[in-house]
Amino acid sequence: VPPPPPEEASLPVSVDFDNGEANAFQTRAGHWTVSGGLFHGTPAGDAVTTLNITAALPADREIQALVNMDAASGGLYSNGVIVFDYQDPTDFKFAGAYAGSNKWVIGQRTTTGWLTANTLVDTVNGGADYEYQVVIEDDSTVTLNVDGVQKVSHTFADVVTDGAVGLGTYKAIAHYDNVLVQPYVAPAPPPAAQL
Repeated sequence: VPPPPPEEASLPVSVDFDNGEANAFQTRAGHWTVSGGLFHGTPAGDAVTTLNITAALPADREIQALVNMDAASGGLYSNGVIVFDYQDPTDFKFAGAYAGSNKWVIGQRTTTGWLTANTLVDTVNGGADYEYQVVIEDDSTVTLNVDGVQKVSHTFADVVTDGAVGLGTYKAIAHYDNVLVQPYVAPAPPPAAQL
């Protein structure tokens, strides 16, 4: 008996997995399970899951998640990403961490593999919790903020808002919580100083 289709959701979408379910997610690659209030991705090469969101996603949006990556061991790497513009298993964009090489990255999955578009070398610890915020503006500019600090940004040549959003790893085990997808509203600039 095939599994039931994922539940449909509309923005904002907020999932904390405390009920032991991830019904709005659809597995695209690898194995995904919920236990202990976390959503666990285990690879079969890649591990990718996407949210089934009914409404058209806005040009300006943000995707948040708490991410914890297992340290590299047993032939597995250490990474965890937020997926966006998902078209198929070898055509999507991503933003997150390569903890095994201490890099924050934005990139694209192609038939060639996982390709980075922009990278920041910085300490990334396997086994630590990180609060990701991926902000997409004007359909093409992507910024990865971690624990409230901007890490890396990239403007793609093509539109990156016409595909699904979700979570992923590359030959790694990662754990996710508190996933949020909502329209992004840029903070207002500070008031001008009065002379």
